[in-house]
Amino acid sequence: MASEFYPGQRLSYSGALCTVRYIGEVQGTKGQWIGVEWDDPARGKHDGSHNGVKYFDCQIRNRDASGPSPTAGSFIRPTRPSDESYGFLDALRRKYASSDVDGSKGKEAIRISGKTVEEVGFEKINRQLASLHELRIVILDGLRVHGILPRRDISYDEYWTREVENLEQLDLKIQELDLSRNLIEDFREVQGIVRALKSLKVLKLNGNRFQISPDNEDGLIDFRRVKELCLDETYLSMATIESLVQQSCLTSLSLASNNLCTPFRGSESLSLLYLNLASNEYTALAGLSGLPTTFPSLQTLSLRSNPLSSLAFDQAFTNVSTLDVSSTLLPSFHALLPIQTSFPRLESLLTTQTPLQSLPASNLHTIARIRTLTSLNHSRISPQERTNAELYYLTSIGSELSSVPETSESTILHHHPRYPELCSIHGAPTIKRQHAPSNEPKPGTLAARLTNFTFYLQSLDATDPLSLANNRGVDQTPVTKRIEKRLPRTVGIYALKGIVGRLFDLRPMGLRLVWETGEWDPVPGLGGGDWGGSEDEDENDKRDASKWAQREIELVDGTRDVGFWIDGREATVRVELR
Repeated sequence: MASEFYPGQRLSYSGALCTVRYIGEVQGTKGQWIGVEWDDPARGKHDGSHNGVKYFDCQIRNRDASGPSPTAGSFIRPTRPSDESYGFLDALRRKYASSDVDGSKGKEAIRISGKTVEEVGFEKINRQLASLHELRIVILDGLRVHGILPRRDISYDEYWTREVENLEQLDLKIQELDLSRNLIEDFREVQGIVRALKSLKVLKLNGNRFQISPDNEDGLIDFRRVKELCLDETYLSMATIESLVQQSCLTSLSLASNNLCTPFRGSESLSLLYLNLASNEYTALAGLSGLPTTFPSLQTLSLRSNPLSSLAFDQAFTNVSTLDVSSTLLPSFHALLPIQTSFPRLESLLTTQTPLQSLPASNLHTIARIRTLTSLNHSRISPQERTNAELYYLTSIGSELSSVPETSESTILHHHPRYPELCSIHGAPTIKRQHAPSNEPKPGTLAARLTNFTFYLQSLDATDPLSLANNRGVDQTPVTKRIEKRLPRTVGIYALKGIVGRLFDLRPMGLRLVWETGEWDPVPGLGGGDWGGSEDEDENDKRDASKWAQREIELVDGTRDVGFWIDGREATVRVELR
């Protein structure tokens, strides 16, 4: 019974697909066993080991790519019956054709009121719809298709050739074929199907497990007619993939979930425009070395769900306009620094479900940092939104520069290569350094806890409003009174109001203190939820005050210290009368 099995054989038990990895005895037991790796790792019990002895290895890896799945393997008895498998044409007829395709049966006359009439009901309509020659898209996924024939036997080669010829004679017009998650184990089966389907353009083989031996890696299959090929979760080696691509005119190739982490070393392929490498094991673009030269015409690249943490690369994808790095490990905005060099023509970017995307104002920073971007996470970037993002980015750079000595400016600007360009477009931000480098106080000292406050009061005479009642005939032009005071940030709000009251000769409890942060925010509600606006607005109005407002924070009464709000060495506080 065990002689019927062979390594790499694809089987199905109760609808669950598996691959034979071992045939033989297992220590501590009697009789023969078949070691299988389940396509669904949750169905197994171990990793190919029993009582500390390793009998076979599993290809399927953990979700975190830390190693082979510990539960993908099982041992089963050879006597356990497996599910029936089918040949390609059998499966096609079972799904798309009735048992009476040519209509030779079932033409029984129907008598109504003694008169004979032709049957024109559902059976005839079904025969018309079931014509295989009308099919353009065929989906046979999960139907236990073994290949051209349902199984291997002694006369396999003879019957295989005959069945391919029969399939060719049908002259089917199928353009898209899905054979995913079946029992196909040899590329020869795929070759026969592709050869017989002259109109085939799209082929999906996801979830199959192919046996690849050294003597058949060359000339695997002729894909010259096929334009789109999907090989997700097939666990093919990079050498096999390169061999497939070299003999094709593919425009789209999907290789998701294949444990890939090695560079491409194949010869140049000018036709490929779309490449999906999602859910593999690339940690940096450096692992894709050779890809830009192998596929110089590539326009769309998906690296979704890879453990990718860096976009630094010593080569350029000169034609890639769409990049998907969602569900990766990109840690910060600095990770975007190399992207303009690596992808000089990038127009569309996906960054959802990344640490970078969870940062404050992530979209604004991303838009501003990448000059060529026109779409972010499937949302079009309007001219107004780009302007707002770049102004916000400039403000944040200005704040960053204000917090460090002038000697550190070059270090900061190294992470913002667009700064000179943005300054020439929108003007340079105001930089107010909080201290000179030579006078920088040591941390922990009293000087380090002091803030230089500038209090100002704007009123008719900069005094208590009660005094205005007797001065109706005097000049009432608003004047501004400014007073500077150096205070520790540990002072409480009530104490601060007392100090300000004495400085301006006002009642402390009648004052309202507002800290002017010097930062600008877009005003919500103007120009729509996306900050959109007229796309043909005057360039001189892009920093219109009606769209931007200075961020202000009221120092409300309470037990908190001033340092709860203000942590810098300079602060401007507006004094208002309640």
